Amino acid sequence: MTVTAVRAPERPAHRDPNVLRWLGAYTASMVGDSIYFMALAWAAARTGSASGTGLVLAAGSIPRALLMLGGGVLADRLGPRRVVIGSDAARAVLVLGLAAILVLTAPTVGVLVAVALLFGAVDALFLPAVGALPPRISPPGQLARIQGLRGLAARGASIVDAARRSSARRWAESPWPRAAPCSPSPPPERSSPSPCRCFWACGSDRCPRR
Repeated sequence: MTVTAVRAPERPAHRDPNVLRWLGAYTASMVGDSIYFMALAWAAARTGSASGTGLVLAAGSIPRALLMLGGGVLADRLGPRRVVIGSDAARAVLVLGLAAILVLTAPTVGVLVAVALLFGAVDALFLPAVGALPPRISPPGQLARIQGLRGLAARGASIVDAARRSSARRWAESPWPRAAPCSPSPPPERSSPSPCRCFWACGSDRCPRR
């Protein structure tokens, strides 16, 4: 009597919980990256130097180009899962540090270049590791579908980024966030400012008497 082993059908990638968790984390990471790059460019532009802005934006690509191959080797040695978790945690710390710097002080070009270099170095470890995870969480027959889902996630993150940039630009160009400070002697042709404008300008809903 011959016993024939029946191979269980592969679970589709879009129904695999491991693949969906990886895809969700990858998409969230891409959206976070776009927010970081916009904040970095905005902070560099606030320094008032066009050359400094270009230097800050170019600084992040240097370690990414030099260390990408080493990041792949490290992912093979330690495992892509460990490298992804460690590098993503380090990137989160850098982004939070940059946010704290922007809130507390006016960063110089040197500080922004240092942040860009550190983020680029960590990014060089993250990118090869996150690309090496799909073969370890799914069967070989589903890799093509996973790559398609990955491309779809990248397009979705780009759409979210474009909408966010457009909203930020409209907010920056709207008149009420930049209302002139309330003054006891405003120009006579202007009407009395609204409480909302006074709150944003003076920190109070009551304007001084004219």
